[in-house]
Amino acid sequence: MKFLKTLTFLSFCIFMMSCGGGTGTDGGNVDNAGNDDIPTRDIDPNSAKAHFTKLGDVKKIGPAKTELQQKIEALQDQINISDNPYVGYWVGKFGKNMINIMIATAENGKVGGYSVCAGNYRMITGTYKNQKNGKTSFILDEPGDDRYDGRFEFTIDGATKSLAGSWSPFEPDGNSAKKYTLKKRAYKYDKTVGENPETAQRLLEGEEIYNYDADDLRMMRSEIYARHGYSFKEKDMRYFFESKEWYMPMSNDIRGKLSDIETANIDLIYEYETYVEEHYDDFGR
Repeated sequence: MKFLKTLTFLSFCIFMMSCGGGTGTDGGNVDNAGNDDIPTRDIDPNSAKAHFTKLGDVKKIGPAKTELQQKIEALQDQINISDNPYVGYWVGKFGKNMINIMIATAENGKVGGYSVCAGNYRMITGTYKNQKNGKTSFILDEPGDDRYDGRFEFTIDGATKSLAGSWSPFEPDGNSAKKYTLKKRAYKYDKTVGENPETAQRLLEGEEIYNYDADDLRMMRSEIYARHGYSFKEKDMRYFFESKEWYMPMSNDIRGKLSDIETANIDLIYEYETYVEEHYDDFGR
């Protein structure tokens, strides 16, 4: 596959910092592949690879988790164990993008959760009311401290298990109202999906990706994040993965979920990605 543009080092740093993944000491890192000990790659200091740019432990890149991120992670834990029919992940098209409206609590007419869309996530709180036709109406507001915040008004139909409604911005200037119909979905990490599932299953060797161009390498690396539900800010990555049936935006902070194998492969892919960008004409061609 060939993609629209190569990723510069600066844009990658922005990409990583937007994850807000802390220092890797949050105590929640789990090796999803079940491998805590991975072999070390020996790099010949006289080889071309010695001049590649290394990332190291991607779990440690970026600022500490914000209070909002910590709240959202706590709500996600509640969602995963709740048997409330309203609580869960409601996913679908929202304009040109995909949105995930996550209802975390719904009790005694009060409802709360958050939304994830286009690399952003916002807390949402409000009320709900049961109707006589078996449907339930909801009104939820974003905090209002961002110019793109607004109000969600929707109805959940218990018979069809669908959510339909509208979103209206608090500040109309530069924003547009949207309508949407969402379906309830469950999220489960699956290391077998995607075009390059081996990046989640085993350590890659440089010889396997030696002839890939920078766009292909960027895609391969981004797919590792996509499997964990990373919500991309970059339009090309966002539109590509949102077209995949297996993809579901969950958060912009997923680094604590990366396995050791995935972390090592991200580092290797990025080494080749940056080298190919600088030496395209004489590297593997």
